[in-house]
Amino acid sequence: VVDRLKRAYRRGDLATERYGEIAGVLVAHAKELATPWVRTTRNFWFSLMSVERQAARLNVVGLKREAAVYLAEARTKNLMSRAEELRAFDLWRRYVDASGSGPEVWKQALKFWRDAPEAIAAPLLKHLKEHSFDALSARAALRRPTALPPDLALLATRAIHDVEDTGYVDVYADEPFLRMRAARMLVDRPRAAQAMGGGLSSEAVVADLSRRRFKASDIDAVLADLARIASATGDRVNLRAALDLLADRKWTGARTLRAEFAAQLIEPPMVSHRVVGGKALLYRPRDLTFALVSQLVQADLSRRPQAPQPQEARR
Repeated sequence: VVDRLKRAYRRGDLATERYGEIAGVLVAHAKELATPWVRTTRNFWFSLMSVERQAARLNVVGLKREAAVYLAEARTKNLMSRAEELRAFDLWRRYVDASGSGPEVWKQALKFWRDAPEAIAAPLLKHLKEHSFDALSARAALRRPTALPPDLALLATRAIHDVEDTGYVDVYADEPFLRMRAARMLVDRPRAAQAMGGGLSSEAVVADLSRRRFKASDIDAVLADLARIASATGDRVNLRAALDLLADRKWTGARTLRAEFAAQLIEPPMVSHRVVGGKALLYRPRDLTFALVSQLVQADLSRRPQAPQPQEARR
């Protein structure tokens, strides 16, 4: 069949728009014979779907570098929307080699995707302060679910939300994810962490992290921090939800975490009345001095679990 197609090609008996169809069939069923047909496929720059399909064919037949070059050329041929460029960049960064041949803005963003996730926070923060709407770079903050500086999380959220969701890229789940990362950085300041989290649901967080295909150990660590925040702020609903999920996931540290919370409970001091002549009497308005009010406030705060001590391992 392939020989007959070659003869028809040489005679000019095949329409140009059929080359892509033939290439697609050969890539699926006879990859070793597909390379010449993939190379001769007509370019349709007006459609990102067509560009993506041709780049995938080039990659399948072993022409990964050509696939990256093809995507970079598509950017110069077609005025892509922001979401389309995000999709094209995501494909390009998977195909491109160490030389990083491509548009300058893509090459600038690529370093945040190639460097270790733990090492990009400071340079990415500096970059987003100078280029506030560089969503290509900002999305590198989505690589890991570990703790993230809140100012970087907010800058990345602003850049990502400048991109409209057109079906190519779903950006609406990214803000809760970045808020979760920032809340983990503030776990030793539970009120600030709770405000940064914005009412994160443990169930929703687990569903999102699973969708993003993070490791089970990463998800367990996130749930443990959410439980610590909920415990320190007296949020019993979210605390129970996080602990139940950890138990369902058979997390080995669940019992230790419960013991940690139990050890944080403190018996409040008795400052609810005054003692005169060995008798307990109610306070009078003139008894409410600043020192006494401070004692009452301290007694209320002491009924709540203490904030967990920061751990260097939780990064």
